[in-house]
Amino acid sequence: MKPIVFLSLIILISCSRKSTEMEDASTFSQVHINPKIKNEEVFGLLDSQKEYNMLEDTIQMKTSAVLYYSKRKEDLEIPYSYLYYKCRAEIINDTLVIRIGSTQYLSDHGIEIKYKNGKFQSLPFSTSDVTDSSEPKKTKDVFLLRNRKLILDKLDYKNGDTVFGRIHTEIEEAEKKKWHNKYYTYEYFADGYFKTKISEL
Repeated sequence: MKPIVFLSLIILISCSRKSTEMEDASTFSQVHINPKIKNEEVFGLLDSQKEYNMLEDTIQMKTSAVLYYSKRKEDLEIPYSYLYYKCRAEIINDTLVIRIGSTQYLSDHGIEIKYKNGKFQSLPFSTSDVTDSSEPKKTKDVFLLRNRKLILDKLDYKNGDTVFGRIHTEIEEAEKKKWHNKYYTYEYFADGYFKTKISEL
């Protein structure tokens, strides 16, 4: 599916979404298990494409076909989003942690999935190596869940396994961010397929 067509479908879905009472996005939801998901055509396309791994200075197969963006809720225009986000996964304290996003030299951002015992949560993440000591200490972000769904190819994973999946997440930031002396509510959206090998710490 071409990116423009894909984005148009997402816009239609977003516009037709009914407003419902939202819950705390830090809660866990039930995952859907579908062993046949690894047969989806998109994974063959990922295998035929290459991407640069900046952390290891290597060329590897593409790991993500996930569209991810964030924007102010009041903005009608959906920002241009790259379909080049990388996916990486590791097991931390018996929890499978999957990060899909953009990694740059000083920062990274995207969507983080935590999965354990058939349940998952998905939240935006953002990290930076650049800090400003003059800025007040940031309070913990509070996110509200509009909608989310995760499909995985199996129930249990171990180091060295390959994860095949599809994520759909719509989240709204509960606390408004100040920009140019105005306050705005931010929303986050992620949808698409991913495939990555679980690496050891």
